[in-house]
Amino acid sequence: MSGFAVAAEAHLPEISALARLHHHPGGGAALTLQGGDLNALSLGIRTPLPDDSGIAHVLEHCVLQGSRRFPLRRGFAALLDGALHGHLNAATLPGLTVYEIACAHDREFDRLAAIWLDAAFHPLLHADAFAREGWRLALDPPRLTGVVLNEMLGHRATPRAFGDAIRAALFPGAAQGFDPGGDPARLPDLTLAAMRRYHARHYRAGGALAVIAGPEPEARLPMLAHAFDTAPGPVPDAPAPPRRWHAPRRRIAARGPAPAAIAWWLRGATGAEAALLAETLLGTPAAPLRRALTDAGFQAEPLLNPIDPETDPPVLRIALPAIAPDRVAVFETCLLAAIERLSRGLDPDEVRAARARLALRHGLAEDPRRPAPLLRGLAALRGWRDGGDPIGALRLGDASADPARLAALVATELRDNPHRVTLTREVATPDLAARARAMAADPVIRRRARRLAATMDRPERPGARAALGAPARADWPRDAPERPARLVRIGPAEALSMPRDSGLVQLDLGFDLAQLPAADLPLAGLLAEALRHAAPPGITAETRAAPRPDGGVAARLWLRGTAPVAEARELVAALLARGTTPLPDPAPLAASRAARHHAHLTGQGHEAADLMLRAQMGAAGATEAALTAPARADAARLAALRDRLLGTRPFCALSGPAATLDALHDALARTVAEGAPPSPARPAPPCLGPVRLALPVAAATVARGLDLGPQPGSVAAAAQRLATGWLWPHVRDRIGAYGAQARLDPVTGHLRLISIRDPGIQATLAVFAEAPDWLDRAEGIERGIVPALAMLDRPLLWREELISHAMAHLAGDIAGPRRRAELIAAGARALPDLAAAMRAAAHQPHLVVIAPG
Repeated sequence: MSGFAVAAEAHLPEISALARLHHHPGGGAALTLQGGDLNALSLGIRTPLPDDSGIAHVLEHCVLQGSRRFPLRRGFAALLDGALHGHLNAATLPGLTVYEIACAHDREFDRLAAIWLDAAFHPLLHADAFAREGWRLALDPPRLTGVVLNEMLGHRATPRAFGDAIRAALFPGAAQGFDPGGDPARLPDLTLAAMRRYHARHYRAGGALAVIAGPEPEARLPMLAHAFDTAPGPVPDAPAPPRRWHAPRRRIAARGPAPAAIAWWLRGATGAEAALLAETLLGTPAAPLRRALTDAGFQAEPLLNPIDPETDPPVLRIALPAIAPDRVAVFETCLLAAIERLSRGLDPDEVRAARARLALRHGLAEDPRRPAPLLRGLAALRGWRDGGDPIGALRLGDASADPARLAALVATELRDNPHRVTLTREVATPDLAARARAMAADPVIRRRARRLAATMDRPERPGARAALGAPARADWPRDAPERPARLVRIGPAEALSMPRDSGLVQLDLGFDLAQLPAADLPLAGLLAEALRHAAPPGITAETRAAPRPDGGVAARLWLRGTAPVAEARELVAALLARGTTPLPDPAPLAASRAARHHAHLTGQGHEAADLMLRAQMGAAGATEAALTAPARADAARLAALRDRLLGTRPFCALSGPAATLDALHDALARTVAEGAPPSPARPAPPCLGPVRLALPVAAATVARGLDLGPQPGSVAAAAQRLATGWLWPHVRDRIGAYGAQARLDPVTGHLRLISIRDPGIQATLAVFAEAPDWLDRAEGIERGIVPALAMLDRPLLWREELISHAMAHLAGDIAGPRRRAELIAAGARALPDLAAAMRAAAHQPHLVVIAPG
């Protein structure tokens, strides 16, 4: 009935799914993954790049701005405030554009999938959408702006942009080397007509694969077949492969310290072999290439994942931050000498350990940006994009753990491979201001810009929003998704136990940081890093802080371990051994931590600003900021802090099969009883003041914090309505920022208004200041309730779910059910009530501005 024919089938026990590949007679394919309880759709379209203009990226944004069946001019924004989704987004990768949905509610998933499919194949592609999402000339004063333009200006400060630069250096002039997001200097060359032609050429069923996951994925095939039927036609042939090099190349800048990398295009290794090779050589601080770099005096923590997932055959890259020009040759010589040694043989134990780490990560499939079904979908799409088998891309792979085979690959793919580049990266901001002035000097362009600006403020056509539909009140989930958890006693300590059918077990031990003086909190963050670096596979360490309803803070250092069920007892022993294992030299860890802290400010300014706001507004934020701050390397103090903390009695959190958990309770009881009770809590660090920073970024971040005090759950609906109804159209659409958010902490009542990659600081502050006036006249509280419910019910990673429950318990946050009931019952008064609370807090000085400088 669907029109699809099954072409291949496989049981994939490693991801607990039945996979079927279906072919459509008119072209296109579907991969169904039956398993799990979350519905997910990953629609992939092959989009080879013709240049650096960002054509595929701008198209991805414009596709979501209204379609034939759903003719809203701002369709994506309308869905954000009217859908019970768990994930709703799109991404442009080299040669591939992906549209993603995840939703636990069947009818809502079908509605969203229908909207997404029509948007992809039948978008309106209006001129005002191109101007808003891509680029436009704004006047008085002249400037170039637009969502994608400002996104990519900000992107240039992130480590991921170095990955784009490495591909450009390895594949100059080839489709694989063009910037998938768009070079800001080239984006204003892109025209609406060219983008429309690109859509007509590539957005055809023959160039599409849909990955559908969930309990009954094949029930969605008729809907997909209908979408494919409406977009028939062939697609262009794949671009020619890049030319092979016969000699390595070097691109070294002569200025100050900069990120540096050596990268190879691997000619004779499969993706699985490349992954195992990279994990063996670089996967841990003790891996041989990282040891060689450390011995030579480099900060050996890679700036990027060693394997670039966007190329086939794969690219292996070794990128480090801030290397002086005269040290690049030392960096290169050190690596090549180590590779020469390793080509003569590898340690079998290191190869086996690397294989075990890969298997564990493959089974977990955890990525904070995507639920697991979408992560699987992306892996399948990447394999299919390059002409491979999408089902095969979901397997762990057939990489041999034979050390001789890997050593041979070191020789052929690294030592003797001439397709290699050594490069450093310097970020040059294009002179868009001069270009804007030149364009504005042309009367024809000025008139066109004024006409376009007038069309961008047009309201939606009456009734257009109704075409989207919306979940009725009867469909709203009244109860939170069932996540069974019970408190148990393990010896003298309390523990959280969460039964879950799985082949893995998770054990977290949380050590109380409230006993530490504020001056030791940065050292505690460094201790977590040291423990993580010294840990065997499956074990990590981190710090967490959460606000208490009484204004205090719950803060823990967590030792976290994951292992197959059969190795659960060994996991307990390995975790407990962290208290006596020697720590690594803290100097390179401290230096790497400081570098990441700076990179976080420049590359993830909105997240850094959010943390700085929370540090101004309460003890929990100030504690978290201290835990993530750079710390001075002091080996003796670090060891003493480890002995002190890990000698106390931890809070235990466990997840896995019920029988395994019962056995772990007994195994832990004896050890936990030996730990000393934590010392009395000390005062939290003092809160910070307003922050204004000038950093080497091309786009700003603006963040305003308001301490509203205790609020009912209905304020969450009002805050969501504020974000999508006021901030989105004014900060994003009109000013041109990449995004704008209203984040609310339900425990403290802290509201944070944040812009992302923003070209207009003063204009955004004015929008923030006018928010209460808009709330007084706003309507449609249901459009705030729905996304707020979706946020509450968003799917969490398995390990994140466990630690989130544990931190909520430790913080004494027991008001969740009440807040949920108040949210669902929110009425129209919630909007002016939030306005009044914001006005009462308007005098507060909580502000963060990160400006270009």
